[in-house]
Amino acid sequence: IIETGTYTGNTSGCMARTTSLPVYSCESSRVLSALARKRLVCIDNVNFYVMDSRDFLNSLIKNDVSDKSVFIYLDAHGYDDLPLKQEIEIICRTWKEFVIMIDDFQVPGDVGYGFDSYVENQVLSINKFLPVFMQNGLIPFFPALPSSEETGAKQGCVILTRKGSLADR
Repeated sequence: IIETGTYTGNTSGCMARTTSLPVYSCESSRVLSALARKRLVCIDNVNFYVMDSRDFLNSLIKNDVSDKSVFIYLDAHGYDDLPLKQEIEIICRTWKEFVIMIDDFQVPGDVGYGFDSYVENQVLSINKFLPVFMQNGLIPFFPALPSSEETGAKQGCVILTRKGSLADR
């Protein structure tokens, strides 16, 4: 499992505890990374990195991680930087079999799901990112459950994979 945007470690910790798989997570903020490390000190299968998400994904090419099937959780977007296009391009040229989940993404036709929007019309939406998805042969999947039936924060997402076995499943 690969995560960009550790923040305080909630998702990293949940994925590590739930799956017992190795989790590789990066955060560009030293302070937030240190907080996440402290919070998750008792979980052995989380590997923390303090670096830009694009550099992080490129660095995994040198590890044994790039030849594995992976789940990649992209959440490193922020007001100053929106690295999704570059992250997707790195993933698509590096891994053969993967599933990507982008957090904070607009769910078409369901305004009850929250999503992120930044300056200069930088909305995490299918309108903005469909060309990137298509260019990389990715199929987008959105929540099937309406937000009115959802619990928790009701934040939108999109799941991406290439045509083939994973998409068929």
